[in-house]
Amino acid sequence: MAPRRRVRKFLLGLALFAFFILLLAASLPLWQPWLLKPLSNRHGLHYSTYERVGYARFALIDVAYTNSTTTVTAKRLEAFVPTVWLFKKFTTGQNPPNFLRMDDWLLTQQSPGSNAPPNKPVSPYNTVQTINETLSTLHRWIPQALLTNGAMQANALTVRIPNARWQNGSLTAEMNLPKYGKSLALQLKSDKAGSSDILIDSPDLELSSTIHVSQIPTALSLQATNLWRGNPVILTGSFRPDAKLPEQATLQAEHFDLPATMLKPVNYQALTGSLFAHWESNHFVLDLSANAQPEKSEPSQLPPLDLTLHAKGDTESATIETARMSAPWLIAELTQRATIHFQGPLLTNQVTFSLVSDLSRQPLAQLQGMIHGQVIFSPTTNHFPEIAFDLTGSNVIAPKVNLRTLAFHGQLLWPVLALKEANVELADGSKASLKGEADLKAKSIREGEAQLNGTFGREWLPTGYSFSNSVLSAHFSGPLKDLSHSGKINLIHFTSPDLKPLDLQLNWNGRATNSLHSEILLSADASSLAFNGTVQASTNQATLIVDILTLQTNGQPVLQLEHPFHAFLHPNDSQGSGSNHTYSVKLDGLNWIGGDKQVSLQGDIHWPEHGNLTNTIHEVDSGLFNGFLLKPLPNLKINDLLLSANWSNGPARFEARLSSEGTTPRGIPVAISGSISGDGGGISISNLLVSTKGAPIFSATGFLPVIIRPDHPTNLVDLLHDKPLDLQAITQTNSAFWEEIASLTGVVLQDPHLNLNVSGTWDLPQGKITLRARQIKLPETKSKLPVMDNLQLEMSLDKSVARIDNLFFAVQGQPVRASGELPLSEEVWKKLIQKRTLPDLLHARAHILVENAQVAAFAPLLPTLLTPQVS
Repeated sequence: MAPRRRVRKFLLGLALFAFFILLLAASLPLWQPWLLKPLSNRHGLHYSTYERVGYARFALIDVAYTNSTTTVTAKRLEAFVPTVWLFKKFTTGQNPPNFLRMDDWLLTQQSPGSNAPPNKPVSPYNTVQTINETLSTLHRWIPQALLTNGAMQANALTVRIPNARWQNGSLTAEMNLPKYGKSLALQLKSDKAGSSDILIDSPDLELSSTIHVSQIPTALSLQATNLWRGNPVILTGSFRPDAKLPEQATLQAEHFDLPATMLKPVNYQALTGSLFAHWESNHFVLDLSANAQPEKSEPSQLPPLDLTLHAKGDTESATIETARMSAPWLIAELTQRATIHFQGPLLTNQVTFSLVSDLSRQPLAQLQGMIHGQVIFSPTTNHFPEIAFDLTGSNVIAPKVNLRTLAFHGQLLWPVLALKEANVELADGSKASLKGEADLKAKSIREGEAQLNGTFGREWLPTGYSFSNSVLSAHFSGPLKDLSHSGKINLIHFTSPDLKPLDLQLNWNGRATNSLHSEILLSADASSLAFNGTVQASTNQATLIVDILTLQTNGQPVLQLEHPFHAFLHPNDSQGSGSNHTYSVKLDGLNWIGGDKQVSLQGDIHWPEHGNLTNTIHEVDSGLFNGFLLKPLPNLKINDLLLSANWSNGPARFEARLSSEGTTPRGIPVAISGSISGDGGGISISNLLVSTKGAPIFSATGFLPVIIRPDHPTNLVDLLHDKPLDLQAITQTNSAFWEEIASLTGVVLQDPHLNLNVSGTWDLPQGKITLRARQIKLPETKSKLPVMDNLQLEMSLDKSVARIDNLFFAVQGQPVRASGELPLSEEVWKKLIQKRTLPDLLHARAHILVENAQVAAFAPLLPTLLTPQVS
């Protein structure tokens, strides 16, 4: 009985233990969160939240996994609990559910740090073997998985994977390359025998590839069939287990045809040719031949291009047997074989590339001439060879440019490009040269120098403009962003239709566009104008400093600066100003003086909000600049001129006062004086007077209800419709003065007397014009116009109509009377004020009366006035 009892107890204990294990497994979804957190943290997996998804699945939120070189993050990861995982693993058929799902994930691959242990040498064979083992493990434990909205990053490359699915040893994925704007579809199939098929399809890249990889204990073989832009490209290769390079590989494109859209410029139909490359036992050969034909529709008929390249080599070097590019106007070829080494210096022997070009046979431009040259590659102790170039040309002719000779000599010893000589001689004898060194890596120039001597450019000047010689010398050096430059320009005997022969001397120095100091001397005969100043510019301000501005005659200063003059310009913040173009200008005390003569200018303007500007001229006459002019200016002397204006977010307050005198070309003295002032109430005209020998010729006074609004740039002039107009203008008879006007204009006015009176408002204007003249004779044209005697004119004006109340004159002794009117609508006034458009006379009405006309009196005019014009 005792043994039986012990057996029952043992079986009962075993049953209880099995029940406990089953109970523990069944309750795994309840206690798994407590155990998963510490275990996952120990292995580098972290998450913020654990969620139960029913009884069979769970989800982790904000997942992050990190090791030495790889980081994986996911917004959500969902999977079966382990017990259900095992059950599904052994009971699911060919269509398993998703064992794993990961959403919004990112895999980042980083380079190992300097303290990381060195990686073991990896061969393609071992890599493929590792991948196959990983895929086999995935196939065994994760029959199906789904990844959505993911990305992979490695260095600067990002690959977005919107959707990827793994099922029964097959991977399908959609991939995007944001950097290039391209996408592709990938499919990978693997089997237990170690073979894999990779299918790549990308309409964006116009690429379709089928890659078969098979692995046996002694070798890895690869076969790829590619179709790129319609061109079949076949790649085959095999690798030994311990080799990084293939034992044998072949790349072949028996006939490729690249479309015209890939060629730059796109004036060729296509690039056709063949490519063959073979690698075996660490040796390779390469053969390339290509041809491009011009578009048939290309009007200039570009020449065909031929390219040939034959090379061979091994793991240490490559030898280019032949390299040649030819066109009807250009032949460039390698004169001897060139061996390029992959380690150490690229070259161990000198290599020459020759160049011959007949410019007359190229169709791109109207050119003639021959160019010969060569490029010599010489070995150095550095990795890169020294490149020396030598190009010469003769009788190179382009439109309006004829180069007798040209020569370019230089060398490139990375990263320094040295232009030792660049000389050009033109057919007119002008010579130009350029030399210097450029550091291509540092983007800087050292000891740059440019020279020009001769009459080059004279042929492009307008008719009547010329110069006998020009000399340019310039020096520049430093970083391109902060280039220091200096030089001088001499322009000798510059002639033009209105100026005396001039000589110009310009010296300058500066840094980039931030600072420029210049000295300018302009001279003609005994007169000269000298300028010495500096411009300094930054991102938000420009400053002009004028130290010297001197006008000289016969070696004596006539006008010169009392002290240096400063001007400042900078843009403003336009927020709230109502304008997109706001700036500030400050003129600090320009005072140009000489004896009694003075020109001054100063101001402070914050456009358009407010400003203050003052200008005065005293005892300055027009003859100051006659030393530069072939014909002297009319004799005019400004005794006093005052201009001032200021405003602050409102109408401008301004004043202009003038007192001047001069003589007409016939020697008649004339004096002009008067003043105009304005503010927010309108514009006043005071004693505007033109006189000769104390006798008035023209005078005007009055008030105009107009304000100037600089703070409103789009509506600078504003009319005050509720204030009265008041303007009177009178001319007086003065035979000598009006004879002067007749000599200048051809209009003869004898004893004219004009009286103009404008009153009312802008809404209801009223005006009256009275004109009396003993005789008016207009300029003669092809038809002789009649002389008008005893002219009397009375006109009136209001808002709606302009009237000729009375017009009387005599032609050939015959009296003529006339009257008329022109309607003035709102639209007419609007066009007149806003667009300065005169009214259309088609709407005018007129009445002309000639009483008891004697036709015989008009007979002398008929042949000229009524002569038919034939064209």
